[in-house]
Amino acid sequence: ALWFHQGESDLKEGGDWALLTNSLGKEGERMCWGRVLEMKSPEKLVHTFTHSYLNEVETVCTWTLEKVSGGTVLTLVHEG
Repeated sequence: ALWFHQGESDLKEGGDWALLTNSLGKEGERMCWGRVLEMKSPEKLVHTFTHSYLNEVETVCTWTLEKVSGGTVLTLVHEG
């Protein structure tokens, strides 16, 4: 089942990424996009982020997963 927006393609370091809208009448349009700067599976993902409301200004998102007793801690830092 699709619980979030469809990705344009699989992620790869150095590659572009985009999420596609599922809004009625706009299905498949890019809603946010950027470049994958670093990908260290399964611990870390760093990518640029922008969307039309940012007028192509890019920010940087860093996702880090840390294994802890009983689960995982997700840290998200969004800069810019």
